[in-house]
Amino acid sequence: MGVTRFIIKTHPLVFIGILVACLIAATWGLIAVAAPKAQALLLRVADKYDAYLPEIVVKNGKASIKREEPFFVETFGERDLAFIIDTRQDGVNKAMDYLKEAKVGAVLTRDSLVTKNQRDIRVFPLTGIPDLTVNSAEIRALTEEFLPHVVRWAWVVLLSYFLFAKSLQILCMALIPFFAARAYSVTLKYGQSLKIATAAMVPPVLVDLLFGYFDLWMIGSFIVYFGLFIGFVILAAGDLIRSAGEFQYQPHSRPPLR
Repeated sequence: MGVTRFIIKTHPLVFIGILVACLIAATWGLIAVAAPKAQALLLRVADKYDAYLPEIVVKNGKASIKREEPFFVETFGERDLAFIIDTRQDGVNKAMDYLKEAKVGAVLTRDSLVTKNQRDIRVFPLTGIPDLTVNSAEIRALTEEFLPHVVRWAWVVLLSYFLFAKSLQILCMALIPFFAARAYSVTLKYGQSLKIATAAMVPPVLVDLLFGYFDLWMIGSFIVYFGLFIGFVILAAGDLIRSAGEFQYQPHSRPPLR
């Protein structure tokens, strides 16, 4: 019996378990890489914040700082980038003048945040924002307090996404062995083809997981993933067709001589 025939005879609950395992592996792979990097980035921002930015206090929807204004944040030679803080009474009227020469930038005024991206200008009122103080110590404290909650929500979001995405992948990949079997007059139900596609998902998910674990992410990683996925599905379809041919061809033995 070929490997593929063994797969299609396996109980469907096994493949539900395989799908769940793939979902968990894919989600863990992303979070295991992204969460430590996000934490390290936020902690670096916290460590450097006081050196480059003033302490910002937002109270009752009004921002203020204890430094001379307007405060121009260092952009390290990037002329097309600007970030200015001007919480004086007339700061909002000067916001567009500050951003006139910049392609990308932001101005924190007394009661709003004005952003510019090329020609797209938006104003975000501070009304409704809870009272807060932004400095190195607060950023570090918020990171340590809220990052675990963000990671837990990331699990929920990513599991939901992969449940949809990988289920859709299986539905599409199952068409390959299904139509290949029909082309060679081999009996194969679509439900059995789904089992083949689910089993074929395991190797690319494991390779993707290893890429993430060893921090080997690359631009074409999705090509590697789908290339492996399609390759294993085609191999499984070929194994099914080949085993069907061997099963149908059974040469008759000669009768014993008397």
